[in-house]
Amino acid sequence: MKRHLTMLGLALLSYLSAISQNRSVSGVVTDAANKGVAAATVKVKGKSISTITDAEGRFTINAPAGNTTLEVTSVGFNLVSIEVGANDNNVVIAMVTNNQD
Repeated sequence: MKRHLTMLGLALLSYLSAISQNRSVSGVVTDAANKGVAAATVKVKGKSISTITDAEGRFTINAPAGNTTLEVTSVGFNLVSIEVGANDNNVVIAMVTNNQD
């Protein structure tokens, strides 16, 4: 019984440690006219963490603690990579139109 409680306690500590290593980053993805880009994909580089912007270009993503890089893609725009600092919890990401026809 004591061994089971110890194992349960270690599992709980591991879980809490994993949760505390993430943070919420919010922001907006805009075009050249400063309008929100709907349905853009925002992804944490090197991870399988991603989200999609709403109709106004807003998003919230669960990112690792510390510095991280977000990659943003959307049809008609070039890929944008942005470094998000450890204390940056709100970002504005400006997309650049893909002029290839």
